Amino acid sequence: MTRKRDWRIAGIAGITTAYNITLAKANTTGNPEFKKLACLLKTEYLDKGKPGRATGQGFHTYPNPSFESPNFRNQ
Repeated sequence: MTRKRDWRIAGIAGITTAYNITLAKANTTGNPEFKKLACLLKTEYLDKGKPGRATGQGFHTYPNPSFESPNFRNQ
């Protein structure tokens, strides 16, 4: 079960952080799934100028991210 705070943490940490962690994991383990995820984060978010809360766009749109909606878990 995902909680609101999990999404909030992801938004605050930013996609750059998620990318760096995932890329390091891919390089360390050689796991192609981590490499695939790192590539997705880079091409779909970072390269498009959507690193997260700092720019108002990322996994969520700020200042009113979807995870703050009372019905978020039902969406």
